[in-house]
Amino acid sequence: MKIIELEFPFVQEEDGKRAGYGGNQEWFPGEWQRKAGCGSTNAANMAAYYGLRVPGMEALYEGRRDRIRKEDYLALMENMYARMTPGVMGYPYPARMGRQFAAYAKERGIALKPVVFCHWKACK
Repeated sequence: MKIIELEFPFVQEEDGKRAGYGGNQEWFPGEWQRKAGCGSTNAANMAAYYGLRVPGMEALYEGRRDRIRKEDYLALMENMYARMTPGVMGYPYPARMGRQFAAYAKERGIALKPVVFCHWKACK
C-alpha cells in the first residue's frame, strides 16, 4: 500500500524557527477559539494548501509565498473563524463548512463545488 501525504506549508515564527506544518488552533488568541477553532483551522489549512500548491488557486492564500509566516497564517485562520464561528458543539457541519469555503473561494474568483460524503442528519 502506498501512502500519499499532502505537503503542507512549513509555517515559521518571526525568528525563523518552525511553528509547524499548517496551522494550529492553539495559535488563536481567544480561549474559545483555541477550544473550538478546529474547523476554521482546517479551512485555513485547505486554503493555504490549495493556494500555495495548485495552479490557478493562488488567490486562496494572501500571505507571503516565499516564507510562510505564522502571523499571515493566523490572519487566514481568523478570517475562516469569522466565517465558520463555532457554537457550543464546535462546528460539526461538513456541508456548511464546504459551502462557506466555496463562498470564500468565489470571492477570490475561484469556482469550487463542495462534495460531502455523509450519512447522518447534521451533514445537511
